Amino acid sequence: MIRKETMKGSKKVKVTFVLPRDQPHGTVFLVGDFNGWRPGVDLFARRANRAFSVSVTLEPGGRYAFRYLTGTGEWIDEERPDAREPNGFGGENGVVVT
Repeated sequence: MIRKETMKGSKKVKVTFVLPRDQPHGTVFLVGDFNGWRPGVDLFARRANRAFSVSVTLEPGGRYAFRYLTGTGEWIDEERPDAREPNGFGGENGVVVT
């Protein structure tokens, strides 16, 4: 699930990516255009409601490709991104539009 909200006092958009409570993948990173596709920059954390989430602040009017990557190298796809696009490796990236 993806939640978006415009930040108060700014035109930037806070985008929160949420994985289900029962996601069994251990360590999971958000990787995408906004962080140079580098694992370790944006790590999902377990919240009080037991779901895993991570937030990034993005420019409005942007289109950002992303995926989720486990600590063991497994790719996880977002179930409902704003769009999907081929990634050049035989799969698809999710896309979030701000």
